[in-house]
Amino acid sequence: MEQIEKTLGSFLKAPESIHGDETYPIRRFTSQDFNPTEIIGMEEDVKKIKGWIFDTNEALQQVAIVGMGGLGKTTIAQKIFHDTDVLARFDKMIWVPVSRGYNEETLVRSMLERLGKHVSGIGSASQLLGEVQHVLADKACLIVMDDVWQVNVEWWTNLCSVFPKGDGKKSTIIITTRNEGVASDMGVESSRIHKPEPLNDEHSWTLFSKFAFSSRKGICSDSNFEILGKDITEKCGGLPLAIKTIGALLAAKIDHPHEWRLGEIFPRIFILN
Repeated sequence: MEQIEKTLGSFLKAPESIHGDETYPIRRFTSQDFNPTEIIGMEEDVKKIKGWIFDTNEALQQVAIVGMGGLGKTTIAQKIFHDTDVLARFDKMIWVPVSRGYNEETLVRSMLERLGKHVSGIGSASQLLGEVQHVLADKACLIVMDDVWQVNVEWWTNLCSVFPKGDGKKSTIIITTRNEGVASDMGVESSRIHKPEPLNDEHSWTLFSKFAFSSRKGICSDSNFEILGKDITEKCGGLPLAIKTIGALLAAKIDHPHEWRLGEIFPRIFILN
């Protein structure tokens, strides 16, 4: 898996520019994309984390989804975030894209805006945290912190301290990160760290087919394409992002099987994460 991540590493970030006839952009998959029909092979992941959310006595529970880039961490979190049972449990729910090099004050302002609070005129960090505490008072809240690369432990501890602690309200923070150490630094117990597995061969092929054969309702009726497609999904190592992106690219090449060969594909792909 480490070698696969290294091979796909250059694809899992947006290049500064795209030039030349041998390179072409394809569909972008970002943290805010969500299509329930794309959730394949992750049902047990979702079930496990939902179980943690609903079976807790803690006023504030932290859960982490940890794994390599493209493994489906964000997709699992999105599925939970849109789940009808989860929606009914919480009074407030916000999705916070974090990413590398975030600014703490900007992040808190973003959280307040997503909670429906106007933040103009609010100056200091302590005032911002005070507003978060006010907005969340007596509320059960779900916050997803998506794609966390690093954390200031003191700042994070102060942020967590403003969540409601009484009245039987139970809040949850879901963190997605590539680094298990970051999850631990944020206070996530090891028993609440979930590490998704890559998709198996069957789920990989099903997901690939949904994109590569989208014009045919996800059905591959050509044995040659199936052989080539399964070879491609095997090389993707069960990484959903790689499978979806390559499948989307090849959907436009459905009449040109020679362009489905791996040597023709990988030098010209940019997967934008």
